[in-house]
Amino acid sequence: LKYYSYGIALPAICILGILGNVLNLIVLTRPSMRGPAYVYMRGYAGAALLAIVFALPFSSRILFHNEIGPWNSFAQAFFHAHLELFLGNACLGIGVFMLVALTVERYLAVCRLGRTRAFAAKKTPLVALGLALLAVSLYLPYLFRAHVITCSSLPDGLPVYRKRENPSFAHSTLWAVYLWILEVIFKMAPTLIIVHLNCCIIVVYRRTCARRRSMTMPNGQQPADDSRRYWEEKRLMFLLGSTSILFSVCITPQLVLSLMIHEAVLQSYYFQVFRAVANILEVTNYSFTFYIYCMFSRDFRATLFQTLR
Repeated sequence: LKYYSYGIALPAICILGILGNVLNLIVLTRPSMRGPAYVYMRGYAGAALLAIVFALPFSSRILFHNEIGPWNSFAQAFFHAHLELFLGNACLGIGVFMLVALTVERYLAVCRLGRTRAFAAKKTPLVALGLALLAVSLYLPYLFRAHVITCSSLPDGLPVYRKRENPSFAHSTLWAVYLWILEVIFKMAPTLIIVHLNCCIIVVYRRTCARRRSMTMPNGQQPADDSRRYWEEKRLMFLLGSTSILFSVCITPQLVLSLMIHEAVLQSYYFQVFRAVANILEVTNYSFTFYIYCMFSRDFRATLFQTLR
């Protein structure tokens, strides 16, 4: 199970995700990709890229080091004990916040008739930076979740190092409450917000389409500027809806996993199967955004081909 899940499936998805998100950032930083929505898209792509990169040492720890070691290098053990989960989860959290912010921006643009667009355009970079810092700060306790212990020396006299959970954290009521708060902030609330706002966008969008059809010019043609704006909103909405659906589908197993995980079930084979599936789906969520962009955004495809030339 470990070999196929963390040795084949997860690394393969990570490779696709790294390639896709690098191309994402290349395209989204082109001059033609301007506006508040693209700021959040760039933030999402950057966070997704880093999260996928940090998923590789996580996979290595489970596959080759039985989750807790040993490691011959203290620096490597320190990274797995203190930084691996902190950095990985912080990047995942940033990605969640960027997707929620993108959804809210689209909701305001479509359902509030752009009344906040001028303010949003000026403040979007600061909002994105603030959300990123907030996500990082919320995961700071993960730095102290585990520590490094030195084990008996190898035959050659060199010590080895292992990761050990900090009992004062892992078994405390405060830590359990903290984990629940994280689940609400990064999984439950974002899922509800994204689903609700996208439903509102779809309703308003359908009304707008009907109104545009009723306002069509006598010869059946719409003004060029109005038509271009209409198709741009439509493409961006399809793109947003696709990433939102992918997020909802892939994040739900991870939410269930977070509520199930306990020392008593860690040795269960069925739990390990579910855990592997949940981890793979979460990485998939951040790996396939580029391919969704290519599928639903004509402007994105055109910019990509122009850049690659």
